[in-house]
Amino acid sequence: MEGRPARLVERCAPQLLTVVGIGLDTAVTLLITMGDIPERLHSEASFAALRGVSPVERC
Repeated sequence: MEGRPARLVERCAPQLLTVVGIGLDTAVTLLITMGDIPERLHSEASFAALRGVSPVERC
């Protein structure tokens, strides 16, 4: 890896790059989505709600 995004991922969340299927582009996208408060993403459901794609039951 090379370049600024790679250095940022390696510094901020190197564990992302150890997960099978997550490359540099995906890791950078996840870090941008999380923003400054990673604690708000405690589950897949909270991530879906943040992105506005959580399912809503119909009445």
